[in-house]
Amino acid sequence: TAIGLAEKKQNLILTGRRLDRLKAVQKECLKKGSPSVLIYKLDIQKNSEVKKLSQEFKKKKITVKVLINNAGLAKGIGP
Repeated sequence: TAIGLAEKKQNLILTGRRLDRLKAVQKECLKKGSPSVLIYKLDIQKNSEVKKLSQEFKKKKITVKVLINNAGLAKGIGP
């Protein structure tokens, strides 16, 4: 999904638990044409991390126009 949006020259904000994977996708998105790709390490199951990121967006006046939740299967975590 991120690569497809990058090809359409969209600015992106990517979040995830694994910074190494975020950096790899960021690099690919920039190569595919996205003018800006911000990455944030975030575990969406931790309310404190979500709140902190929300506060950072407000502070930096970052607005989100479209949110795509593409969460993967987290093995070993209960329901």
